[in-house]
Amino acid sequence: MSLEIILGNAGAGKSTALLKDVIRHAAAHPDMNHLVLVPEQFCLSTQQKLAEMHPDHVLLNIEALSFDRLAARAFRELRAESAVILSDTAKILFLTMAVRDVRNRLEVYEKQARYPAFVQRLSSLIAEWTMNDIGPERLRELSEEDLPHLLRLKLNDLALIYEAFRKRLGDRQTAEEMLPRFSRILPRSTVGRTDCLYLDGYTGFTAVQYRILEELFRRAGQIRAVVTLPPEEDPDAPVREGELFALSRGTIRRLRQCAETAGLRTVIRYPEQEYPRDPELTFLREHLFRQPPEKPWPGRPERIRMTACAAPEEEAALAARLIRHLAAAEHLRWRDIAVTVSDLSLYAPLLKRELSERQIPFFTDRREPLQQHPLIRLVLDALETVRDGLPREGMLRLLKNPLSPLTREECDRFENYLLAAGIRRGKAFAEPFYRLRKKRAGEDPHVYEESALSEREEMEALRLKAAGPVLALKEALHRGTT
Repeated sequence: MSLEIILGNAGAGKSTALLKDVIRHAAAHPDMNHLVLVPEQFCLSTQQKLAEMHPDHVLLNIEALSFDRLAARAFRELRAESAVILSDTAKILFLTMAVRDVRNRLEVYEKQARYPAFVQRLSSLIAEWTMNDIGPERLRELSEEDLPHLLRLKLNDLALIYEAFRKRLGDRQTAEEMLPRFSRILPRSTVGRTDCLYLDGYTGFTAVQYRILEELFRRAGQIRAVVTLPPEEDPDAPVREGELFALSRGTIRRLRQCAETAGLRTVIRYPEQEYPRDPELTFLREHLFRQPPEKPWPGRPERIRMTACAAPEEEAALAARLIRHLAAAEHLRWRDIAVTVSDLSLYAPLLKRELSERQIPFFTDRREPLQQHPLIRLVLDALETVRDGLPREGMLRLLKNPLSPLTREECDRFENYLLAAGIRRGKAFAEPFYRLRKKRAGEDPHVYEESALSEREEMEALRLKAAGPVLALKEALHRGTT
């Protein structure tokens, strides 16, 4: 038994070669189980890729799971699902109460503890501590070491808050505590007992995940892991902070330690053949972030373009135009195009607006709050509009929802008419429109009258289409309260 670590450049075909090995071995040994461990966000896509690559398009003895899904299986097996998992909002609430409990005992953070931003930052810190198996006891130990006085005071304050938070939680648990719980019950569970274990898609692991891997290594017969490290880089070189591949070297070192603990030897392997790559991208990959800077690309790049924009809005608009061009001129499919951004919270709304206006289908790789779902927004906005007496702003907010009965063009024309005719709220939407839009400067009276009457008839049809469901909801709510 051994741990085989597959190294290579990004995009060199490591993951594809690994999945091919999984399928080949699973087909040759139908009596053996194969577990592919991937990050949570890659579970479904990995299962789909395996099914597409398999000659029979079935996964009888192959599974693609994440650490969280393995943990959920273990909890069900041992009936350890009784703990209440707090949502992010509930976690912030309990943490706020914990800070309030010990605020008078804090020496450094007493003033900062009054601000919501401090609690938000503290929530992220506690999540990191939990995933790396760091408790308040460890913070107290550090506060007693020979460290700068201010740092020791800060660590002591954080330990106080951490202890108060755990006391407030009681039997409840945060989502970050799932894996520490899993690591404690894993020795008693049959989860992870597989003939072949494969690791793919990870850039590194937390302390808790390494502890879980040690136990999984003891249970598996054959283990393979994929790590990104170019062939010219030495995997045995010392890990120096700040180096480009320091994280990869650290991951290799820790995986080797896990293998040694489980009594396994480690083998390093590179893909037999890398996929042909674009020479410009290959040059960029080999020279980007290298110190000292290497020589520049000879000639003018043809496939890589850099554009400076004045604002994120311009960047989003440019990206949407380029995507349209790639689809129309080069016949690329939508799913063959990806947009990578530095700050998803900033760029996601801008890209969503630009791509939607150009009718470009897209998927955003992040979890959206439930209240941002179009159906939930439609229900909440409809109730709020009825409650407030059908104001113009509420009606327009409803009509701009993706599930609106009006198209975007109809909604824009309807909004222009409401503004031009001075229609504001309530009764105007419940009765046929009788107002005409205001006469434009220099418009011929006869032309104005004919055009305004025609526009009013068209807007009346849109009123019936748009306000009908809202008026029906208002009537149903009125009957239900009387």
